[in-house]
Amino acid sequence: MIPKRKAWLIILLSILLVSGLASASMAYYHYIQKKRLSDPKFRIVAIAQMSGDGEVLKTGYLAELLGLSVDRPVSLLSFPAKKAETILRQNPLITNVHISKIKPGTLLVEYQLRKPIAFLGDYANTAIDGEGYLFPFHPFYTPKKLPEIVLGAMVGEEIGDLDSPWGYQIKGHRARLALEIYRTMSTQFADVSIRRIDVSKAHALSYGQRQLVIMLEERLMREENGRRILVIQPQILQLSSSDWRHELERYKVLRLHLATEEKSQPLPELDLQERKHLGIDLRVPYLAVFHEI
Repeated sequence: MIPKRKAWLIILLSILLVSGLASASMAYYHYIQKKRLSDPKFRIVAIAQMSGDGEVLKTGYLAELLGLSVDRPVSLLSFPAKKAETILRQNPLITNVHISKIKPGTLLVEYQLRKPIAFLGDYANTAIDGEGYLFPFHPFYTPKKLPEIVLGAMVGEEIGDLDSPWGYQIKGHRARLALEIYRTMSTQFADVSIRRIDVSKAHALSYGQRQLVIMLEERLMREENGRRILVIQPQILQLSSSDWRHELERYKVLRLHLATEEKSQPLPELDLQERKHLGIDLRVPYLAVFHEI
C-alpha cells in the first residue's frame, strides 16, 4: 500500500504534468495559428464578385467598404466575413450579400444591387426602387433612360432636412401613389415610354390645381408607299388623384382613336417626325380636353 503522503505527491505531479502538456499544446497551437495568419500565402490578394442582375460595383469601391487595401495586408483566415456582410447590408445600394473565403487568398462577394426604376426629381443623383428605397445612381450603374418621379413637399415632410436621402425608404401617401401609378403604367401601357410622374399637386388645396401629371412618349411606326416613318408624339396626361385608375382606362380606349386618326394624317417628307406635346386632361368624367403645348 502506497503511503498517503506519497499518493498525494503522485497525484500532484500527474496534475502538473497534464497541465504542462495541455499548456504546451495550446501554446504550440497558437504558434501555428499565428504563423499561418502571418503567412503571405493566405493574404487577401483578390476580390471576386457576382451580382444577380449583372450590374457590379467597382472593385476598388468594394475593397474600401470591406476595409481592404494594398498598404494593409489582411489574412483570409482572420477576415471577419459575417461582420463584413453586415457592413455591406448597411450600404444603400446593396440588398442581399454573402461572402465566401476561397483559399489561399480570394474573397467571393455575392450580392444583389437595388434595381432603379426611376430618378427622384426632388434630389440630385437619386434613384428609387420598387420598394421606395432611395440610393445614388452615378457612378454605380450603367447609363439608363429612366422616368422621373416628382413628389414635391412630401419628401421634406418625411425625411426632414437631410443632406442626403440615400438609404431611406419613403412610405408616404404620395410615394405609394407614384409607385402604384408606375406599376400600373408599366403593366397596362408597356409600349409607351414613361418620362415623368408628378404627384406634387395630388392634394393641392385648390381643386382646380389638384392633379396627377404623367408625361409619356408614344412612338408610332407608319408605312406608306414603301417608306417607313417613325412618329414621336409626347403626351401629358392630367388625372385626378381620386379616380386616376378609371381615367387611365379611358385613356386606353382613347389611344385607339388617336392611333386611327394618326394613320389618316398625311406623311411628311421625313423618316422621323417629332410632334409637339399633346396635353390630355381626363379629370372631368366622360370628357377629354385636348390642347397642344
